[in-house]
Formats: sequence, C-alpha cells, structure tokens
Amino acid sequence: MSNVIWYEAATLDDFSEKTCKPVWIEDKAMLIVYWHEKLYAFLNNCPHENLPLTGATIEDDEIVCPHHGARFCLLNGAVMAPPAFEDLEIFPIKLEYKTIYIGIQDEF
Repeated sequence: MSNVIWYEAATLDDFSEKTCKPVWIEDKAMLIVYWHEKLYAFLNNCPHENLPLTGATIEDDEIVCPHHGARFCLLNGAVMAPPAFEDLEIFPIKLEYKTIYIGIQDEF
C-alpha cells in the first residue's frame, strides 16, 4: 500500500496571480501554478518533446508551453491543444499557514 508523502515546496509569498514557479522535490522537477487563488502542481515537463514548462503562461485556465504552444488544462493536466498528445502528470498540493506542500506517492 502506498502513501502520499508531503514535501515542503515553497511559500505563498513567492506567488502572485498567474505565477508558474519551478521547484525541485527530491529528484523531480516540478511546476507550481497559482491561478485564481488556487494552487496546482505538475511535473515540470511538456510531454511533447520532454522540455521543461518553466516560462509557461496561463491563458483561460490552461498552461501554455513556452516552446511549441501546447496547451494543458489546469484542473487535471489534460492536453487541450497540440502539438502535445499526452497529459501532464499532476500531483496533489496543499497550503498550510502560507507553506505550500506537494504530495508524492511513496514507492514502498
């Protein structure tokens, strides 16, 4: 049985509306997005060509890849427009007293 392990990733003070911030959790490059006072966490990787999403923009509840313009839904990581055809990997995220935590499944 696997459990989620919560890792401290950032503080809310690091974010303003429409912020996409890369962070490292263990050996994973992650991207935290702050949009309409909600937080989202994704693997910092566009599945189109395995390039980082650092520098992505947020438009109409979608993450827009800075490299080739692929679009992904903020709510569930689903691909919304090519050239990508695979969804983003999403992670649970929570906020406690201005500290942001990302949950990663325990492999054991």
